[in-house]
Order: sequence, then C-alpha cells, then structure tokens
Amino acid sequence: MKQPIIDRRSFISSLALLALASCRKNTVIPEPPVDLGVYDITEFGDQLYKPPVDFTKIFHGYTDKISYKPGENVDLYLSGPPNGNQVITLRDINGNSVLTFNANIAFQTIGSSKPWVDGFMYKKTISIKLPDNLKSGFYRFDSDIPLICRGNDIAPQVTVVFPSNTYNAYNYYGGKSYYRPGDALGNAIYRATVVSFLRYNPVPAQSAANFNESFFQWIANQNYNTRFIADSDLENYAEIENSGIVIITGKSEYWTRKARTNIDKFTASGKNLLVFSGDTMYWQTRVNWKKNLMICYKNDGIDPLRDTPYNTYLWDSPDLKYPVTNSIGANFVGGGYPRKVANPLNGFLIAQDKSPLLNRTSLKTGDLLYLPTVETDGSPLKKIILPGSNEIPEIDNDQLKFYKVELIAYAFTINPDNIPGVGTFIAFKKTKDAGTVVNVASTNWCSATGIGGTDGAKIQTITQNMIELSLKHESLFSA
Repeated sequence: MKQPIIDRRSFISSLALLALASCRKNTVIPEPPVDLGVYDITEFGDQLYKPPVDFTKIFHGYTDKISYKPGENVDLYLSGPPNGNQVITLRDINGNSVLTFNANIAFQTIGSSKPWVDGFMYKKTISIKLPDNLKSGFYRFDSDIPLICRGNDIAPQVTVVFPSNTYNAYNYYGGKSYYRPGDALGNAIYRATVVSFLRYNPVPAQSAANFNESFFQWIANQNYNTRFIADSDLENYAEIENSGIVIITGKSEYWTRKARTNIDKFTASGKNLLVFSGDTMYWQTRVNWKKNLMICYKNDGIDPLRDTPYNTYLWDSPDLKYPVTNSIGANFVGGGYPRKVANPLNGFLIAQDKSPLLNRTSLKTGDLLYLPTVETDGSPLKKIILPGSNEIPEIDNDQLKFYKVELIAYAFTINPDNIPGVGTFIAFKKTKDAGTVVNVASTNWCSATGIGGTDGAKIQTITQNMIELSLKHESLFSA
C-alpha cells in the first residue's frame, strides 16, 4: 500500500505505540461537533490518471447506492454503444442469472470536470425492481457493476461485510482516486481527498485486486444462513446487532468511526468477529451521505476537522485515541509486506497446533500454511523474530491488556518503515464476557490464492471451524 509522500511514514511505528498509550487514558469520544460531511480541498494538482482501458467507449455504468433489500428499486446510470433494446443481466457470485431486462443504451458524457467529487452525473437510464425473493449476496450487472443485496433476515447466523469503502478509495475512473495519479516514484501527490461513490467502479471476478471472490463463492455454497452487507451498512448497528457472527473480508482498509464503534459494540456484547482481511482499519474516513462521497485527507494538518477525533488520518495517530489493536488485536505497522522479505515463505508458519481452529487440517507447529499474502497485520510482540529463527513469536499482552490472546500462525514481513515485522494470525478476547475476535491478518485469505488456492482445502476447513465453533458458542482457544 503505497503512501502519499505527504504522510509521515517515518513516524508511523511511534504513532501506533503512542496511540495505544493515549487510548488507555481517554477512550471517551464526544458526539460529532459538526457535520462530518464537511470538506474543502478536494484534490492535489490538475493531473489526471488515464485508465489502461478507455471505459468511455465500452458499456459501463453505476447504481444509485451500494446495497439494497429484495424488492427495492435500483436506479441504473448506464453508457455505451447505442442499442435501443440492449439485454442486461444481473448475476450472482457464481454467474447464474437472477434478473434480465432490456434498456435503451446510448453514450453519455461525464457531467463534471471533477467526477471524483461530483460523480459522473449521468442521466438515469432505467429503474428496475429487484426480485422480492432475491437471496442476500454479492451480485453483478453486465460490465462487472457490483450490487449487494442485504436480504430481509436481520438475524442471520453470519453477516459478511463487503469492503465497499476500500473499492471506492482505489477507484480511479474519472481521473483521480486516493492513490492516483502519482509521480514517477509512485507517490500519490496528485491524488483526490474526496471520492464519489457515483462512478463506474467495476469489480471483476478475475482481478488481482479482488480479495473477496473465492470466499464469496465458497460461502454461497454452504448451508449457513448468511447475510451480506456493505461498509456503509455498518453505520447502523441494527444491521449487525442480531447476527450470530460478523465476518470482515478482503482488504478492509477504510473505516469510519461509527463503523468501528459499532463493530466493537458487537464484540463487547459477547459475539464473535472473524477478520478475514489484511491492512485492516488503516485509515479513518468520513462520508458525506448527501453528496454520496467519501472523505480522507491522509494528512493531519489539512482536514477541516483536523482538531477533532474525526480527522481523516491514520487510525493509529495518538490524537484519534483509537488504536487499531483495540478492535482487532493487530495493525499494519506491526505486519507489512510478506513478499518484500528475501526468499518469502508465501504463507504462515503454524505456532499453535492445538488450536481448535486447525482441527481436521493435520497442520502441526512449524508447518507452513501456504497463503501468499500481499499485506498483513501484526500484534505487538515481546521481540521481533527474524527469518531463519526456530523461535516462535510471543504476543506482548502487557501492551494489549486482553483477557486472553493466542497466536495461531505467523509470517515474516518487511513493515511500512522497511524494517522486519511479523504478521500474526491470532484469536483473542478483550474481556471475560466479550466475544472472541479471530484475525487471520491476510489480504488474501478470501482470494484465489487463499481459500481458492493451493492450500484452499485447509483454509476452507479452518474457516468452517471458526464459523461453526462460533455458532455453537464453543471455545476458539487451545486452552
């Protein structure tokens, strides 16, 4: 995850430690002092990023929002080669057609000089009604236009969260994202600080950046009562309150404060959270719901709310008083990039083969779970273990102060400061009465190189163990 040059990378590690200490002193967050949708600077520079494909010449479009209930109307804003009777299909995660309709398609022109702020401003092409019995899940219209159906059951066994904020942050269609354009070294100095949801934002099944597909396919074929929601739905606690467990997937990098407090409230209530993600909760973001855009300045000196807890900066900044480890036991600072290690293992070494999460896998301590990982998160350790060592890392619970924490597996990394780090697959309970959080700490757990990869059968078994032990209210610890 390349940082903008204006971010103070050299201070990140110290920020994380200071944040942890600061949070011990004051965890009371006041109500929002002003409208959280406020913003002023919207981008740096006039430079625009040119996508590798000229999307304006192909069929494409977007929907009016991120997630829907069955029977709800979906407004579609479509553009493409003229066709007065084009057949458009909505398909489920396995490619099965669930809805087909016809629409009059014509080329549309982006209506703003700053589409990352205003959206594409296309005219509405058609409004279609979703089937009343549409199953909750991840769907695509033609041209990989995504749609989440939440379903009507608000008390499912499992709630799966699609990382829609992260997809929006990386969406460069219209000329800018939080990461592009950049300079010759890849520093995102010409990036946007706000990004509209109302733009073409395809989610291709085969994309290397799709860290969710294989898990979505897998769980769609299981017998669990599963409900899908988007990041935006985490703003409303009622969307998860009655779920048996919640699963965070893929690369869930951008979180609002409300979403974090709601997920913490969920685990504090005694329910389990499974984090099948890496680089999780790295940036605080805000959303302007009236304008359908997301805000993240990534610099603690320019946000209009820079002197409040809603400053859109690194969650581990001491001023935010809400370190990532408080919620998920690990952070990107402690982990980093496994692939930057010389002779990377492309997986996680087992640290605790007595863990019930490893039942039926035959994995033993010291074995490698093959899981090539782009980014991972790490817990605070008593000391850093280097590649080649036979030692097993030891979690420093004097820092975390959890009721119980267990290391299940680990990976060697180079962290964001270009020094050795360790990614940690852990299970923990913050308090005796809290739910258990399992954090696999891998962007690729849900991907084609994880649950759909070489060791996919083992990862499927571990995933099944996590879910079923959670639903049975059994322990997820070795002792």
